[in-house]
Amino acid sequence: MKIYLDINGVIEYKDKISDGFREFLLSIIDNHEVYFLTTHCQGDTAPTLKYLATITDDTELLDAFAKMKPTEWSYFKPEGIDYDTEFVWYDDKPLSDMEIEHMGPAVESFRLVDLASEPDFWRREIDKY
Repeated sequence: MKIYLDINGVIEYKDKISDGFREFLLSIIDNHEVYFLTTHCQGDTAPTLKYLATITDDTELLDAFAKMKPTEWSYFKPEGIDYDTEFVWYDDKPLSDMEIEHMGPAVESFRLVDLASEPDFWRREIDKY
């Protein structure tokens, strides 16, 4: 399965790594293809990894981030998704009508992350993969 992750409001929340995200990523990184789907990454993970290193100095987590793959998209994030394989996409922003239209039935694979109202979100996600 491919797992796509946004950064702000998903991996990072209130200028730190989201509660439970470390455990989530470490539990999936070696068994799934994990991608950055964020404005911080447009085809190259180097700037993304540099940015994440300003948020955490956890070497095990930074090593896991280094295993993640880049995506490329031009107008809206769903362009960076491979629709020919099973996937899930985590983002903190509701999809626009144009993004929903672009995704078609695959919109069911979108997971809205709202850490303000669900601070234990990542702990609940660990057992799903």
